[in-house]
Amino acid sequence: EDRLSDISFNLILNAFRHIPVLHEKRIAGMITRGDLIRTFRQSMQDAPEKISGTSRTDAQVEDVMKQGLFTVFPDTRLEEAMDLIVMHHITGLPVVEQDKTLLGIITEKDLLLHICNPKPTHILVEDLMTKDVSTFHPKDSLNLACACLIEHDFHQVPIVNDQQLVGIVSRQDILKQRVPF
Repeated sequence: EDRLSDISFNLILNAFRHIPVLHEKRIAGMITRGDLIRTFRQSMQDAPEKISGTSRTDAQVEDVMKQGLFTVFPDTRLEEAMDLIVMHHITGLPVVEQDKTLLGIITEKDLLLHICNPKPTHILVEDLMTKDVSTFHPKDSLNLACACLIEHDFHQVPIVNDQQLVGIVSRQDILKQRVPF
């Protein structure tokens, strides 16, 4: 019986990725950030009213992207990447060159695959990172980025300008901008 806005608020404020749904004191299911994005995606297309000064249909990626990101270099030791992801409660790290050229991304999923199928102990980020990364330009439509997050079940997408990393957009960023509290 809880309102979606209350659930969204908890998912965003507490950095939760999912919340259990109880019925008669038993778990009946889970609501995830992805579920909320899918739910609100249709309403974004159906209701072009203004939110935060930008209409839902013309919002751009730069309106919600985060800057000042944690990044790693390809020669970063895997343990360092694991520490950053765990300490900062993030789902992945862009892998960049010194000039911020995006080379790939190392995600929780990449790390879990390694944990389940361990490789030699001196592994570097470049050995496990995903190299074929979906990216967006800051001026791209936020609706396109949202659709990508839904279609590919990504938690975040890097934002690049001339191959240089300039930000990142996550499910949480879209929820913060789009979900009315």
